[in-house]
Amino acid sequence: MNKKYVVVFAVIVVLLCISCEKEVFTGPPEEGSAQNGMIYIDSKPSGSRIFLNNRNYGTVTPDTLKWLSDTDYLITLKTLLFQDTSFYVHPTNGVVLDLYVDYLANPSNYASIRCFSEPENAQIVLNDSILHRLTPDTLTGLYPGTYKVKYTLPEHRADSVYVFVRGGEYTDAVVALEDTSRYVSYTKTNSGMSSNILSSIVIDVNGVKWIGTRDKGLVKLEGDVWTLLNQSNAGLLFNCINCLTLDNRNNLWIGTPLGLMKYDGRNFINFSFLLPDFYVSAIAFDASGNGWFGTQNGLVKYIGNTYTVYKTINSGLSDNFVTVILPEGNNIWIGTNAFGINLFDGTNWTVYIKTNSLMQGDGVLSGFIDHNGTKWFDILPMPALDENGGLVTFNGITWQNRSIGSAMELRKIYTIVEDEIYNMWFGTKSGIAKMDTQGNVTLYNATNSGIPSLQVNKIAMDSNNNLWIATNGGGLIKYKKNIQ
Repeated sequence: MNKKYVVVFAVIVVLLCISCEKEVFTGPPEEGSAQNGMIYIDSKPSGSRIFLNNRNYGTVTPDTLKWLSDTDYLITLKTLLFQDTSFYVHPTNGVVLDLYVDYLANPSNYASIRCFSEPENAQIVLNDSILHRLTPDTLTGLYPGTYKVKYTLPEHRADSVYVFVRGGEYTDAVVALEDTSRYVSYTKTNSGMSSNILSSIVIDVNGVKWIGTRDKGLVKLEGDVWTLLNQSNAGLLFNCINCLTLDNRNNLWIGTPLGLMKYDGRNFINFSFLLPDFYVSAIAFDASGNGWFGTQNGLVKYIGNTYTVYKTINSGLSDNFVTVILPEGNNIWIGTNAFGINLFDGTNWTVYIKTNSLMQGDGVLSGFIDHNGTKWFDILPMPALDENGGLVTFNGITWQNRSIGSAMELRKIYTIVEDEIYNMWFGTKSGIAKMDTQGNVTLYNATNSGIPSLQVNKIAMDSNNNLWIATNGGGLIKYKKNIQ
């Protein structure tokens, strides 16, 4: 019995060895009698994989193939950069045959890039080197590999693409350039912007743009320099910013869902101790430099080192959730979330709701006071309450319903500004709208402009009368509105 087991075991071992020999290629095919023909193969550049009779030899150049028979062999070199190179060789016993392949000795092994831009006549920059050539054009005689192809054109955003090209082949580098003659977009992918979801923008006396995001903190744009300020690197209370305002001394005030901060150009200072609720929804400063802070649980007036909290239980405030604050001389206009508009003169409170005005609802989304002292408010549409909402004005005596369109997205206005020739601009649920002094309305969205059909949360105007538009998902847009 023991001998039988030994025989069976030996047979199994032999079968396993035969199986292994068939699965692994350990040398050239067995052709003719075993001899010691040798081929030394090198290439420039080195590192090409060596194939012998279409089978991977398992090595790269330079290397020597040994124990070759006296017969013809097909040698193929494969590399990522160049097309395959093949040739037949016949080794001789005891002789080393030298083979050397210089890929670039063959002009057909150089690469080419076809450069296309829309529009054409863009300057071509290859790996940061200006070529003084314009699109469309074909760059020839290139070493195979990866190239950065950049196109520049006046009044267009420079853009680039990375292309990989093999020897003997053509690769297309195609880029559509963004027209910046009137509209310039700043997003996460084309600028130093940290987020495309923006809540606010203000421009200080030095022309610095301060942009609030919903998820990445604060962005500072000074000239072409982007600086990102957040909880991690600047000590912000929260990376979600609700509102931004500049005071009379050019200090930046930042309202978040977790409190209030002031930035004096060097330090961030926490002022949340003033608040009856940490959720800051509106900030404004009157002509005397007093700060007014709206929260979802009351209004705060801040004077020097003292502050006063106004709520429905201790004042004439109609709603503790404050959404809009508009100082006008000694008066403060206050929009609320659900109970209309309040006028506070420092002593007396007057409340305007839909029953004593022409407002089509009682929730205030935004507000503005124009050069004539006319107050503009947008009222939130609430179809479930049969409240159509929309735009309304009040000149101190008369209320008037205004309209930039009947569609729901045009009755939701998140920001209102006035330009240098008294046109009114509105940020809506779907782009922006302009109303001229005659009441004519023009809509701007993705169908007719460089402004996306997205919610516009804030509009600011710089010293050159350009509009800076903070969108909810489309990043920041600069609109050079006076360029025809």
